[in-house]
Amino acid sequence: MKIKLIITLIISAGLMLLTIDSVKGQGLYSISTSDGINIIACGDSGYIKISANSGNDWHLKKISADRLNSVCSFNTYFWTAGERGNIYKLSSGDSVLYSINIGFNTDINSIFFVNENTGFICGSGGNVFKTVNGGLNWTLINNGIGIIRLNSIIFKDNNTGYTAGDNGMIYKTVNGGINWIQENTNTERNLLKIKYFGDSLICAGEYGTLLKKGSGNWTNINTRISSDIRGISADNFNTVHICGGNGFIRNNRNGNPDFLNFEANPVLSELTDLCYINANTGFAVNSKNQNIIKTNNGGEVWNFTNNVTFSYTWENKISGQVNGFGNTLCPHPFNRNTFFAGFTDKVFVSRNKGDTWTEVSHISIPGISRMSAFYVSSADTNVWLACVNLFADCPLIRTTNYGVSWNIVLDSVEIGDYSHPLEMDQNIPGYFYFAPVSNGFFRSTDNGSTFIKICSYGFNNPCDLTVQYNNSNNILLADASYPVNDSSTVFKSTDNGFSWNMNYRVADNEIPTVENSVFNYNKAFLATYKFHISDNFGGSWTSLPYNFESLWALNECKEDPTSIYTSRFSGRGFLSTNGGNDFIWISNPSASIFLSAVLYPERDYLIAMFHNGLYKLKFYNDVNVGISENNLQAEKTYYLNQNFPNPFNPNTTISYRLTDLSYVSLKVYDIRGNEAGTLVNEIQKPGRYSVDFSGGNLATGIYFYRIIISAGDFSKIKYSETRKMILLK
Repeated sequence: MKIKLIITLIISAGLMLLTIDSVKGQGLYSISTSDGINIIACGDSGYIKISANSGNDWHLKKISADRLNSVCSFNTYFWTAGERGNIYKLSSGDSVLYSINIGFNTDINSIFFVNENTGFICGSGGNVFKTVNGGLNWTLINNGIGIIRLNSIIFKDNNTGYTAGDNGMIYKTVNGGINWIQENTNTERNLLKIKYFGDSLICAGEYGTLLKKGSGNWTNINTRISSDIRGISADNFNTVHICGGNGFIRNNRNGNPDFLNFEANPVLSELTDLCYINANTGFAVNSKNQNIIKTNNGGEVWNFTNNVTFSYTWENKISGQVNGFGNTLCPHPFNRNTFFAGFTDKVFVSRNKGDTWTEVSHISIPGISRMSAFYVSSADTNVWLACVNLFADCPLIRTTNYGVSWNIVLDSVEIGDYSHPLEMDQNIPGYFYFAPVSNGFFRSTDNGSTFIKICSYGFNNPCDLTVQYNNSNNILLADASYPVNDSSTVFKSTDNGFSWNMNYRVADNEIPTVENSVFNYNKAFLATYKFHISDNFGGSWTSLPYNFESLWALNECKEDPTSIYTSRFSGRGFLSTNGGNDFIWISNPSASIFLSAVLYPERDYLIAMFHNGLYKLKFYNDVNVGISENNLQAEKTYYLNQNFPNPFNPNTTISYRLTDLSYVSLKVYDIRGNEAGTLVNEIQKPGRYSVDFSGGNLATGIYFYRIIISAGDFSKIKYSETRKMILLK
């Protein structure tokens, strides 16, 4: 079947002078280079970003109205493809942009060229097309492929290739696409990206799906996440980098088969693709904005290529509750978008990552004053367990019908006022553990139906406990010394709770949180007056050299261990995006409410429980996309740049540009609108200006700076703009 060809030639003064636009809030989906010098990324609304000097400078262009899903390069040519069967061919050496429609109304999700002439595309409806003349004509070649959305295509040479799509489908051809044969992948997850590395292949997909194939069958790699993996790049099979979720990048170097080497990077939004020029230099793009990050040392350090502002917002999701103390936040065991929260005698559920919540259970047992722990069983999600305060007791209660009715399964026990010593075993479905005050240690092996005391050790006032991932014999228990202000203790069991040994003492009256890492089974954390880390599951501990001033809650991000959030009971929290090497201060939504627990599912948001309600904290990287200096029209405008650095402490620089003689007013205001300083108030000539600002005498917080440019008789405003900056001390 031959497809009708439509070609439009757009002539300009050169590739770098294609239509240029400035846009914010648009994302990128694919990035490619063949020579390491000319690099192109594509994304929403027909925008591309181009660099002609190895990523040192980028120029933003608009070449169509379509979303561009994929880009491929070979020698000096680039091909990018997207919606409605549209393909665009560019060259770094001439002044022509070819706009090609294959004559088939299908979304193109992936494009790949073996050489300058032979290329392949795939998309919705199981459609695969081939060109042998550099993309000018395309032929449908999908014999053997079902009606399925295809998301990625790759070829080793002119004959041997693979395409991957939804529902775990992978098809192979050995005759250049004339026939395709389905391969067994043992997954039904949607597959999003496939890549060749020599004679081996890697295929990535939703819910952390990662497959590899050498000379045999496809085998699964345990990535330990539920986030989507979207990007793959490397120069050989032993140095593969993958990216996805809301900002993780990881690799398999040094023989790490599960890709557990995580690369700290500043992106807090969905990473969609990455591209390595060589073993050291790579680029990655995200779907939320048009910023591109770059590494020059194989992923050890990633940096933004544009000025970026970090910001965050608290959103109140549940209000009007009381006594929200303890840890009653629970993720659904199998659905990454669903979370539960318990307040007193109510259970709420969110099925959209914490954006909206609905009350789904009202516990009819009278006298409940507080709920201290809540779990949805991984053995049967109809079964929920909770620990509640009931008069003088703190019984364990259970439902087997999704919260319609509840029964007491363990009574006449006591826990601390702020403790949450009920834990679900993440390794053995149906196993639960419970540690009350001075009354031994209990275990359930029947999905919470019964709890048996397996140890009579008289813990003083257990605060929290955690079971080691991949080894349920090892359990850590944090025991508080209150009401005596002495020192609290960490206990460790190596026989599933039958016996305990004193492990570590801290100079505080409680240890509110102890946690284990799913990415490093030997790593454990304590939140107390300091942040403590163990690299041998409690064998020894070290504390970070920061003045956290009595921490309360702590959670390692469930898609990337380089991101950690910890918080005080009141006042503020602390965010690290480099594994705890540095933290920035995050103010709580109000000083009058008290935080008791956090869940950090993905890098760009977390869910926080406070004593009177629940909030969602969202993180943003706001990029100020630069306008190409080749655009002469853009040079005729005024502008006010984002301050740099931002956040700052205590100094930052603000720059702006004037195009004619103007009266300039540049002032700084606090969040209440009070003037905090005047930086400029005078007549200035055309040109670029930079002004330094010091917040040494100001309090930590959000500030705004505003420029007003007047002309003529200096009473007419020609330009004004206000930007936000953050002072962190």
